[in-house]
Amino acid sequence: MYRAVIFDMDGLLIDTEKISYQVFRKLLEQFGHPFSIVEYTNIYSGRTEVQNTAELITRYALPLTQAQCIEATDHIERQLLAQGAPLKPGAMELLAHLDKRGVRTALATSSTKERAVALLQQHQLLDVFDAIVFGDEISHSKPHPEIFLRTCEKLSLSPQECLVLEDSEAGIRAAHAAHCAAICIPDLKEPSADCRALLQAKLSSLSDVTAYF
Repeated sequence: MYRAVIFDMDGLLIDTEKISYQVFRKLLEQFGHPFSIVEYTNIYSGRTEVQNTAELITRYALPLTQAQCIEATDHIERQLLAQGAPLKPGAMELLAHLDKRGVRTALATSSTKERAVALLQQHQLLDVFDAIVFGDEISHSKPHPEIFLRTCEKLSLSPQECLVLEDSEAGIRAAHAAHCAAICIPDLKEPSADCRALLQAKLSSLSDVTAYF
């Protein structure tokens, strides 16, 4: 039995991936470019804001600096997130189940502290986790293992005592590199065959994780 479960946030705990797609679509509309959910899923899903804005500028020859592009996408996202971002199905039930079983929980998100706190407060989840690591606290983004190693340190547990829940390939590879077991609950994109080989399991929803425990 694992002593702690480490949750990813975007696309795993909170349903924000479709909102992220809308952010990029609205930005590109301003410059006359169409943008499909397929393109978002294949290229941008699971990557950092810095990586994605650099890709958008290059791919679409946007007349923006990266700082301007980040500012523009942040502005659009704040407007959309203010309308609410729903939890993924089964999230509250899983958190309650883990608490009842005495399994500790942590959140490891590449998101900035400001953004993550705002999302967690929408669902009264800020004080639920035993430890939280935000993107501001790390130097290397997923698939580098730093974020999960830092989370294990905050929990005062070894990586082998922690189970990671992830939706993205970058997150799965980061967990594997940190020597944490991982379960994938895919959001918009299924993991590749070589990535699936790194998993403890691939499940359909957080409700299935509850049954897994």
